[in-house]
Amino acid sequence: MMKWVLLWATLLSPACYAEAPIALRIDTEFAIAVLDELCGNQSIDETAIRQSATAKDMIAHFAQFRADFTMDAYVHARQLAARCETAERDIFRFAEVIANRGSAHSADPQPPMVSGNNGKG
Repeated sequence: MMKWVLLWATLLSPACYAEAPIALRIDTEFAIAVLDELCGNQSIDETAIRQSATAKDMIAHFAQFRADFTMDAYVHARQLAARCETAERDIFRFAEVIANRGSAHSADPQPPMVSGNNGKG
């Protein structure tokens, strides 16, 4: 029992954690491609979407929670969004994106790198 208490106390100790800078880089390429298609009345590149690692990862993540999150449903939603339309059941929430496309598209396409020092001034 004493070993577990000592281990637990050690893990909770602030001295246990190394102080290292944190740097994040946010890749917005996928989001920009989606925004560029919205309401453009152009055909989408279905093959590129289906091969996109980002789209695959997104579908795999959401499919854990609901069976209707499929690649077919996503491609269909993107096709509708390209025509400024949404599915009756807008599971990918394109209605919000279409409604706010002006403000979303005017955002800085490559935000600056965010860095910090673990919350320490």
